[in-house]
Amino acid sequence: MNLIRTIPILVIAIVVTFFFGYGVLPGVVAIAIFTFGIMSKMMYEIIETIDMGPVEALDATGANKTKAFFYGAFPQVFPIYLGYFIYCFEINVRSSIILGFIGSGGIGIIMSAAIESYRYDRAGGITIVLFLVVMMIQLFTSYLRGKLQ
Repeated sequence: MNLIRTIPILVIAIVVTFFFGYGVLPGVVAIAIFTFGIMSKMMYEIIETIDMGPVEALDATGANKTKAFFYGAFPQVFPIYLGYFIYCFEINVRSSIILGFIGSGGIGIIMSAAIESYRYDRAGGITIVLFLVVMMIQLFTSYLRGKLQ
């Protein structure tokens, strides 16, 4: 997991492009690999730090392992996991724009075409819209994180 997390998403995208060619699929696969590495590491850290008292208490009362996990560990893990999930969503939105520059489609390829054709007014407009979209996502996810705590 540490190896996957240390490789930048752009490098992953370039390697995946060799296997799948240009298009949307390599971008999606690169983002999925990167997100898997981050979320796996974070889940490992979360599970490692939970309080085992409720799980042991449920186990002592005769609950099976599934119920002990669901009622003892899951309530401790889920809010933190959801916070990390939202954080990865923000990262993926920003990464998808960058991946468009290498041919993964989406708004990044439109931005790249505007820059290559010297349509800086169009590139500036796209940049402003992207900034506003990222800010709206940031405000929404900040609101959700506030509700989780």
